[in-house]
Amino acid sequence: MSQAATRAATKTGGKGEVPSEKGVFAPPEVVFKMSKKIAQLTKVIYYLNTKNEDHNVEIQSLIDAYEDELTEVLLI
Repeated sequence: MSQAATRAATKTGGKGEVPSEKGVFAPPEVVFKMSKKIAQLTKVIYYLNTKNEDHNVEIQSLIDAYEDELTEVLLI
C-alpha cells in the first residue's frame, strides 16, 4: 500500500468504519453494540429513578401516618 493510500485510509477510518461525533472511527458492529448498551443503561437509570421516587412517596406517607397517630394518641 502506498503512503497516499495509507493516509487516505487513516483519514476515512479504513474499510467499513463509521466516524463518531468526535471523529473517532469504529466498526459498525462496535457502534451497534455501544448503542444497545447505552439504551440498556438508560432503561436502568429510568427504572432506578422511578423506584427511588416511589420509595420517597411511600416514606412520606408513612411519616404522615405516624404523625397523625402520634397526634391522636397525645390528644386522648
